[in-house]
Amino acid sequence: MKKIKLFVFIPSLKGGGAERVSSKIASRLDPKLFDTILVVGKKEGEYVSALPANLAVRDLNKAHMRGCIIPLAFLFCREKPDVVISFMHHSNIAVLLAKALSFSPVKVITAERNVMEYVYEHVPKIVLPFARLLYRLSAASLGGSRGLQENAQTFLRIPENKFRIIYNPIDFEFIYKESREKPNHPWLQGSHPPVVLGVGRLVPQKDFATLIRAFVLAKKPKGTRLIILGQGSLKEELLGLVKKLGVADFVDLPGFQKNPYPFFANANVFVLSSRWEGFGNVTPEALGLGVPVISTDCKYGPNEIIDDEVNGLLVPVGDEKAMARGIEKMLYDTEFVSKCRNNACITIKRLAIEEIVRQYEDFINWVINNK
Repeated sequence: MKKIKLFVFIPSLKGGGAERVSSKIASRLDPKLFDTILVVGKKEGEYVSALPANLAVRDLNKAHMRGCIIPLAFLFCREKPDVVISFMHHSNIAVLLAKALSFSPVKVITAERNVMEYVYEHVPKIVLPFARLLYRLSAASLGGSRGLQENAQTFLRIPENKFRIIYNPIDFEFIYKESREKPNHPWLQGSHPPVVLGVGRLVPQKDFATLIRAFVLAKKPKGTRLIILGQGSLKEELLGLVKKLGVADFVDLPGFQKNPYPFFANANVFVLSSRWEGFGNVTPEALGLGVPVISTDCKYGPNEIIDDEVNGLLVPVGDEKAMARGIEKMLYDTEFVSKCRNNACITIKRLAIEEIVRQYEDFINWVINNK
């Protein structure tokens, strides 16, 4: 049987969730069924070193998506892929434009990972109707959660029969292995006071300011600390808030960590403080490592993973008082924490990478066979 020639397209290999998911999927698809090639706008970022040696990569060497359109069109003509899966909305636009320019018969699957009202918040009004028109060229679309599916269908007017929900994969075997490394932080050595953990880009979406304020408000054991992993434009602002609140000795922002899993494994509580999410990979990763999870009940994704007071806690977006109460409960109520851990074992099974890759393979075959 002829292999399906598949392109997986992403802008770069920087430290984001979509970059990690796409590279994981590309490297795990069955090589007996798929000739998979990872196409990147620019081969740069933290995940470059994690790519397996046997995964074919095409580097367009373009830092911006508009620069990728013509090279993609030429690539479609030259290499004639059967299917392209594109991750992230601006990448989807570039791929669909390349398909139109090249007159290629390639079937495009657009994977939506962003909340559309925020994507189109600061762009000219003409752009959305143009995107809707362009999306008619896609063969199918994927959403990382039910909420994202509904959001994308509403904004982009994608027919329901062309949309499928496939959750982001979690490679639990990999994170268990990585979590056994010694944590590279002085607060996590030996027997240490409790640690609250946040992980994500230091940008407004992640709302780490609310987490810092909640940490200050929470009644917690003496010496409890907060570590926030990630880098971004708000680092100096967040450090200023930490200093202003007088907790500089108890809050640390050590930057992006290539291996964050020892931090998870040694934390007492994980908090997702986001204003919105596409899915939130860090939440099931924390559950998989047995860390009690508090998440905002934001659009979209967290409430499809966290069942409030069953396997974790959901709190309103931006509510530092509710978040503080959640931190207190997770630090003091050992019976509740034990219940959450037991129930989390059930939750994570449906997100295992083996199951998600199988769903991708089935969906790609459906797209190929759907005339």
